[in-house]
Amino acid sequence: VCVIAMIISIGSLLPYIGLQVKGAGLTLQGVTHNVISFNTGLLYITVVVLFYVLLGGFRSVVWTDVVQSIIMLVGMVGAMFLITDKVAGGLGGVIEKAAAANPKLISFPGPAGVWTPSMVLTTAMVVGLGGFAWPQISQRMYATKRLRTIKMLAFVFPLAALFVNLPPIFIGLAGRVQYPDLKNPDLVFPMMLNDLLPPAFGIIIVLAILAAIMSTVSGQVLSLTSIIVRDLYVRFFDPAAATQARITKLSRLILLFVVAGALAFVFWGPTTLVGLLIDASGPIMLQVLVVLIGALYWERATKEGAIISMIASEVFLVLLWTKVIRMPVAGIHNGVWAMILGVILFIAVSLVTKPVDRKTLDKFFGTFKK
Repeated sequence: VCVIAMIISIGSLLPYIGLQVKGAGLTLQGVTHNVISFNTGLLYITVVVLFYVLLGGFRSVVWTDVVQSIIMLVGMVGAMFLITDKVAGGLGGVIEKAAAANPKLISFPGPAGVWTPSMVLTTAMVVGLGGFAWPQISQRMYATKRLRTIKMLAFVFPLAALFVNLPPIFIGLAGRVQYPDLKNPDLVFPMMLNDLLPPAFGIIIVLAILAAIMSTVSGQVLSLTSIIVRDLYVRFFDPAAATQARITKLSRLILLFVVAGALAFVFWGPTTLVGLLIDASGPIMLQVLVVLIGALYWERATKEGAIISMIASEVFLVLLWTKVIRMPVAGIHNGVWAMILGVILFIAVSLVTKPVDRKTLDKFFGTFKK
């Protein structure tokens, strides 16, 4: 179960890391009018993140996350108000102008006819619920010394995610109003920074974007590296000789391969930033959440049920991606179809296989009952 979950985590986080560094490259390319090329911007953000992760490890990532998160929140909220004011006189004006230019922009199913209510809801499920299974989130929660802090984080995390995602919605609408014929949506934000804001504000907001990117990438890279080294190498190949110094050295080496794998997704993965998240990273990790919740709350869950559920749902997800299989009902995200299959198999296989012995169950579930 551990190895399968690890493989799924790698498949989920690599495209997400690729999404972040691609965004950094596009931002620097756009705001500098191609003085800094896309590849140069990509290289810059990668080197900076590698530098402080390699030198400082988890502690440096946590502290840089704090500072970068503050910069990100201030910058993105400021950008939302400044850009919408320039384009349409404020948030309400942007909605009115977008509706006047193309009513489909603010109604279902959107200009492309894709975003039906069911697709919006199921995509939110994929990205939102899948996020709870991302290892970089759980690692930060478990790093605290107090149980009360973990409970608070579980409550605050969804609210913070909602707050952080509001500015891009209004900025995106402003971009459609300002540049109705723009072919590449990934370039809209850098173009608005150049065309609408004074250079001083533009620099602050670029720093906010880069801070957000580096904060996310550093945590994901560190999480993925620790999964490979501690959960795979130390546990299965070298449990006795794995000194802390040796683990640190190996982690730094694996870190380079993790970054290289993420960069591969930039050049050979989905073409848009949003596509990397909602088509690749989120749905892959969502399949682990089924097993995670089942193991925590259902005493009848078994190892066999978990293994079959994860493997089958991920294979089914790939078949849906590649259109080898087409579902008869439209408007449902592929990740949700795969999750439904995973739930059914998890329950069915667990019920027909040998249950976990009572001593083990009491040891595990007794912790939650105390």
